[in-house]
Amino acid sequence: MELSSRILEQVLEPSFIFKSREEFLRQHSDTAGSVPWADSQLNPRNRIETLNTRPGCVWRIDGATRYGTQFFTVPATNSVPLRIDTYIRDQKDVPIALRHVLDCGRSVVARSSRVRQLAIARHICNALDRRSRIEEAFMERLKELPFGSKLVCHNVVADVTRMSLQIVPAYDLERRMLSIQKLRQLWGDDVAEETWPEIISLEELSMKQQLHDTISVVTINGRPGKYIFKSTTNEPAVLYHELKILLTMPPHPNIIKRPINLVTKACCFGGKRGVCGMILEYITGGALRDVLPERALSGTLTLRCKVKWSREVVIALIHFRESTKSFYSDLRPDNVLLSGPSADVAKGTYPPFPNVVLVDFEQRGNWPSWTPPELRCFRYLKDLADDPRTTADQGPWRCFVEDYPSVDHGHHDAAWSYLSFEAQEKAMSYSLGLLMYCIFEGLSNSRQNLATGFDWEPGLEFPEFKATPAAIRQLISRCVGNESFSDPTLRPCTDGEAGLCDQALRTQQRLKREGGRLIVGLCTRHGSTRDCGKDCIYEAGINHWKGTLKELENFLATRRYQTIGKTRPTFKEILAVLEQIGS
Repeated sequence: MELSSRILEQVLEPSFIFKSREEFLRQHSDTAGSVPWADSQLNPRNRIETLNTRPGCVWRIDGATRYGTQFFTVPATNSVPLRIDTYIRDQKDVPIALRHVLDCGRSVVARSSRVRQLAIARHICNALDRRSRIEEAFMERLKELPFGSKLVCHNVVADVTRMSLQIVPAYDLERRMLSIQKLRQLWGDDVAEETWPEIISLEELSMKQQLHDTISVVTINGRPGKYIFKSTTNEPAVLYHELKILLTMPPHPNIIKRPINLVTKACCFGGKRGVCGMILEYITGGALRDVLPERALSGTLTLRCKVKWSREVVIALIHFRESTKSFYSDLRPDNVLLSGPSADVAKGTYPPFPNVVLVDFEQRGNWPSWTPPELRCFRYLKDLADDPRTTADQGPWRCFVEDYPSVDHGHHDAAWSYLSFEAQEKAMSYSLGLLMYCIFEGLSNSRQNLATGFDWEPGLEFPEFKATPAAIRQLISRCVGNESFSDPTLRPCTDGEAGLCDQALRTQQRLKREGGRLIVGLCTRHGSTRDCGKDCIYEAGINHWKGTLKELENFLATRRYQTIGKTRPTFKEILAVLEQIGS
């Protein structure tokens, strides 16, 4: 079944359990393929003029997010980073013949520079380029928009002259921005006067590259070198939450430095200068997500290097925990960077032993596959509680959410607030175990991810080991264990279940991604996969969530969430094992 943003948004959430087969099949039918001759791809006038970016195109695309429906569109000339992205509708809304030509299925999980190589990205650039050329004031009009405004493309068709582009100003985003004075008032003495960074204007920045939906590489007027501009186009409170953590945490060599500057912008109404972002150090060595598989392939990922990086991560976590009395929820290879020069894969040159640097302290929570069961269960409860169908449903899940605490936990992942200070450390040990698995096996991720593609897809999945020393295997097993409540990409069958793997509609079956398609497969230990239609995908998804929510019912009834992490090692115990191996 072809990938789309809509199907991933549905199948990755436990509320999928409420979806009937008829509703699912109706929503994912290929009605876009049944079109009149005037819109048919067989009609010569509907054929794409070019799949290449037009010469002199004044736009480029640096990446995408939201399952390939939000594109990081950037003017080709140096411009102020106003973060005006281009949005499209679900990939299934594109006519079916055009959908294949434009690689729409692959755009769902493509990331970073791979996005710009897709035909859909070049097609969007050509549509923006045409609009910029025929409407003289278009580019100037964009410069006057609120920060984080949107360009919404309502229809993706072959003829770019017929693509409807609407400008949607983000007035509400700027309304929710706070001034420096307001932040100082809110935080009071929590933030020492000497730690407040210098303030600069957004107009002093020039965009160089959009790496992520919140991360831009920029230059600053009058300064040499490049910097990171971290911002948000969704919720300023999340940005301010991280800012406060960075300003109040004592510096550490393995944690991102405090912001160099705060960036403000004159808001369109009220005369306010709102804080729209912060300037951070540009760390050039790359993320472990890419470095680990590159070094493993080149033979430069030595045991000494693995132990060093693992030790530095643990030491950084100990510092963060002891100095802030808080939690780090976002530990995975994406958020562990390397200081120093980046590797040159083409030339085969790699810096010997760069240091790791932890980034991303928003505390919004990790991917489900990186989240320990005691937190995942509350996340699933929240998803069920937020679904209006839960209260009307008479099934066994209704009782779960009736007692779900509905309290304000600020701007971080609420599930962490249900854990004691000691339990939070054990929860972090779970993610640390998976990170060590990636480090010692040289993988971009602990398993294939349905919603995210990698330049180096993992060829091995937890709990399989090949290159990890026995002592580290035991340590990782103590951290992670063999717990349930996985996302649909992780239901590996045991050896005893291998005989069941080829039977239809078993919960051991897992949804997998193959290129731009969603397929039903089995765990990598038994290797079978099969491409199938919508009905098969529905059965696999519904059976996964039936099994998972049945386990959740037992998990909550026995209160295992209170004891499940107690046997995991502490950070200092993990560090002791690493010190012993590294000595």
